[in-house]
Amino acid sequence: MGNIDREVINMEGQTMKKGFTLIELMIVVVIIGILAAIAIPMFSSVQEEAKKAACRSNLKNIATAEAMYFARLGHSYTDDAGLESSGILGNASSLVCPGDGSAYIYTLAKQSSTYTVRCTYDDGSGSGAHGYITDGVSSWQGETT
Repeated sequence: MGNIDREVINMEGQTMKKGFTLIELMIVVVIIGILAAIAIPMFSSVQEEAKKAACRSNLKNIATAEAMYFARLGHSYTDDAGLESSGILGNASSLVCPGDGSAYIYTLAKQSSTYTVRCTYDDGSGSGAHGYITDGVSSWQGETT
């Protein structure tokens, strides 16, 4: 490979060097900074929405398992330990909210005739947890995204 000639001769016969000026480089850096300032908040918003969707998916899986448990026994619901011991949802106790790793809270009504599975994660926005499911009905039904 030969040497790359970095000099150019203009029409007046003067030698000029190829390259970018300091001003051009600074403008490029400023443009990249502006694009990063726009993109980073969007990324964190998308990340939080993904965590919420994953959490709600876990809650739906638990609700489906509760329905299967009720159909199998015919008279009651259970908690995560019961779902695991029955073989319906073998990883029920390991399902956690992706937002902060907190476990879901099971609330069983008297005689286990109704249940609620709740996420307790708080993203700091004041909107509360990702949601809950009571007897198969999710708290976010009807929400628009």
